[in-house]
Amino acid sequence: MAKLVLCLGTNIGDRENNLIQAVHLLNKQFNSIFTFSPIYETSPWGLIKQDHFLNGVVYTETQHSPISCLNICMNIEQELGRTRVIKNEPRIIDIDILYYDQKIINEPNLKIPHLHIASRKFVLVPLNDLMPQFIDPIYHCSVNELLNKLNQSNDQVNFYKNLKL
Repeated sequence: MAKLVLCLGTNIGDRENNLIQAVHLLNKQFNSIFTFSPIYETSPWGLIKQDHFLNGVVYTETQHSPISCLNICMNIEQELGRTRVIKNEPRIIDIDILYYDQKIINEPNLKIPHLHIASRKFVLVPLNDLMPQFIDPIYHCSVNELLNKLNQSNDQVNFYKNLKL
C-alpha cells in the first residue's frame, strides 16, 4: 500500500459541502478511510480577484498507481462540476496529489511531489496538522521544517473548522 496525500480546495458555491462531497467520492473510489486535516480559509493564489478558498489535506493508503490516482481525482473534479479554462481560476473543487509515498515522478501530466508545496502556506499548514514529520523527498526535510521556512510569508491562512465527514 502506498501513502497518498491530496490537497483539496474550493472557492465557488457551498465550499464546505464541496469538500465533503469530494471526500465522500474519494472514499468511494479508493475504498479506503481518509484522514482529513482541519479546514483553513485562505486568500486566493494566482488570480487574486476571486473569493477566498477553503483548503484541507487528506491522507490515505492505496493500491492504485500514481496515474490511476490522478485520473480518479480529475474524474471527481469533473463530476462535481470543475471546468478548466483559465489557470488558477475560481473552482468548485481542486484535488492535487501532493505525495505518493516517497516517489518522485516527473511526467508531462503528473508531477509528484506537487511542484509548489514548499511555497504554498495554504498547503503546508493543513499538511503540517496531519503529518508534520513526513520527509519531503525533494527538499529532504520535514513538512514542519518547510512550513517554518515559509512562515515569514504574508499569505493569509486562517483556521476555518474541523469538518465531520
